[in-house]
Amino acid sequence: MKQYILLSYLILLLVFTGCNNPVQAPKLNPENFAGEIDGKPVNLYLLTNKNGMEMTVCNYGAKVVSFYVKDKNNNSDDIILGYDSLADYLNPIKKMTGSVVGRVAGRISGGQFEIDGNAYKLRQVNERNFHSHGGYKGFDKVVWDVLEHNKNSITLQYTSADGEEGYPGTLKTIMKYELTDENIFRITYDATTDKPTLVNLTHHSFFNLAGAGNGNVENHILEINSAAYLPILPTTINTGEINTVAGTPFDFRTYKRVGDGINSSFPQIQYAKGYDHTWVIDKKGGEELSFAAGIYDPNSGRKMDVFTNQPCLHFYTSKSSSPKTGKGGKEYGNRAGFCMETMHYPDGINQPAFPAYILRAGETYYHICEFRFSIIE
Repeated sequence: MKQYILLSYLILLLVFTGCNNPVQAPKLNPENFAGEIDGKPVNLYLLTNKNGMEMTVCNYGAKVVSFYVKDKNNNSDDIILGYDSLADYLNPIKKMTGSVVGRVAGRISGGQFEIDGNAYKLRQVNERNFHSHGGYKGFDKVVWDVLEHNKNSITLQYTSADGEEGYPGTLKTIMKYELTDENIFRITYDATTDKPTLVNLTHHSFFNLAGAGNGNVENHILEINSAAYLPILPTTINTGEINTVAGTPFDFRTYKRVGDGINSSFPQIQYAKGYDHTWVIDKKGGEELSFAAGIYDPNSGRKMDVFTNQPCLHFYTSKSSSPKTGKGGKEYGNRAGFCMETMHYPDGINQPAFPAYILRAGETYYHICEFRFSIIE
């Protein structure tokens, strides 16, 4: 099976890098991602579209490992921070890069919650007294089963057992990554449960539209379609308030540099050492896709617009006390990338002012996120 996957990857690479307007082939060796974890096969999979976009995905943690996108001069570069091998992704300090996050993205205060009068204590609570991003072995650290793979998409499935990391209910999640010929990276999530539980999935790729390892993202120009954000305590857990962005470094209702407020003395910026906050999207309503954010790099001209059916967007500018060595030996220093995490209200189950999302038997959790790419001259 491993040899078949590797051969299929190489055939796809040869076919799709030979199309019109070819792009630079990913400098990854698929053999470095082939292995077995918890008795399940792990491999690297290639996606592409007719315009020359190329993405590689590893089914360990459903990680996006590379993503080649053209700039205004028709040159292609990898815009996703990542690493050269599966062994790198098993390193605890590199664990979240490019992955799905679940069962619940963000922080849960006290690592506990109640549903219908039943109390649940989650497995991992850190020194700041919260549970984060699904726990010790969240969805970013499990092997996803590959249900289908073709040149444009990959569909993956993971079944989380009742009690895993302390969460109630057996949760079955099917997730699809797709590269469309309209230059959209689309992620869809469907999840069902057999008893009431929490679910709040998101995607945790670190983007740099100038190219991974090509400096920090402070010169990126950002717009967030939001008049309100969710402040945090010094521990970075949410206070439970919903505050206006007006007059703060969180006001991105019109485009401005990410770096303009990132070193502000504003207490919220100091708590997070930059941006690590959630904005409430000014949505159209219901499950309809709404514009959440737009961001572009003036030098490359690459622009990414984010659309979702979720109520919130978490924007994170990566923090690093020391550089990490990424793909091709490039160094990722402080603020080398940003995350755009579409999601429900973090810690909604414990914050009275936030809507709590509880998935019940017979219901389906449905989440769609689109990263739409274009060029600004």
